Amino acid sequence: MKRVDTEPCLYCFSDLIEAYEHPELAQILAIRSDTSKALPEKLKSLPFLRGISWNTGYLMTVSSVIGNIPQLEYLFVENNKISNVLPEIRKATKLEMLDLHHNQLTDLPDEICELYSLNYLNLSVNNISRLPDNIHKLWNLKTLYIKANPISKQEIERIRRALPNLKYFYHD
Repeated sequence: MKRVDTEPCLYCFSDLIEAYEHPELAQILAIRSDTSKALPEKLKSLPFLRGISWNTGYLMTVSSVIGNIPQLEYLFVENNKISNVLPEIRKATKLEMLDLHHNQLTDLPDEICELYSLNYLNLSVNNISRLPDNIHKLWNLKTLYIKANPISKQEIERIRRALPNLKYFYHD
């Protein structure tokens, strides 16, 4: 457990066992050495969990447990083997930052467009050729990374028109 000085009483855990032993303190998880292929269901037992950074190289899905952590504000699951994001992600209504770069995604569920608080989305280095048709519903999105994906120029223009509030749009 490590106290993060940027905010008072904000604790970051890099060990799941320790986080489960102190659920009242666990606000951020920064997991770098775990071989799980999905996020553990037990994460929902952490009532104050606001952020997850799970960069292990083993995750294969953004599991349904994310929908059971309503207070979650950011989810960084980059550099894994994620090939799908389950529709339950729509229940993470406070999610502001979602980083899925460098995974194995080919598409996103339409439900990702129900994350109305989302202001940062990184989808770079995947195999996505098209974003959901309802992408325009992400009106709070300010930053979008889609570099190193097989996205056509027409799709980039469609995204640009659908998201006029973007401040930072990174693409090839």
